[in-house]
Amino acid sequence: MTKAVYLYDSSNTFTGSKLVDDSYTLQSGETEVKPVDGLCTPITWNGTAWVGTDQATWQAAQDAAQAEYLKANPVTPSAEQLAINTLGQALASVSAQLTSVSDQLAQASTAPASTAETTSAESTATEQASSADTASDATQGGTQ
Repeated sequence: MTKAVYLYDSSNTFTGSKLVDDSYTLQSGETEVKPVDGLCTPITWNGTAWVGTDQATWQAAQDAAQAEYLKANPVTPSAEQLAINTLGQALASVSAQLTSVSDQLAQASTAPASTAETTSAESTATEQASSADTASDATQGGTQ
């Protein structure tokens, strides 16, 4: 049969575990007492039990360390990321214009109107679609 032995270093910090024969004699820096599940680093041996931090305390320390790191090393977007953002905003604008034109065409085709009103609404919608296409060409550098 085998048993688990839990290891700690000279500062009593948990360093791991190993499986040994049941007849194994514990050495300095070893114990058969298993650390309680849910303990987070640092986990230390106090001579009778393992002591560690709970998940919430550990997470708070990690969050504070990350905030401190980001404060010392701010993240700034690259020129490429800024260009992609600008193109995305332009695309959203063109998409909104095309949706508006589509709505106007749908209204013009379903609403009873005189021939002159229908022609005027279709002409306005066509002009707006052409304007949206021109804006789209500009965001793509004029290439299709």
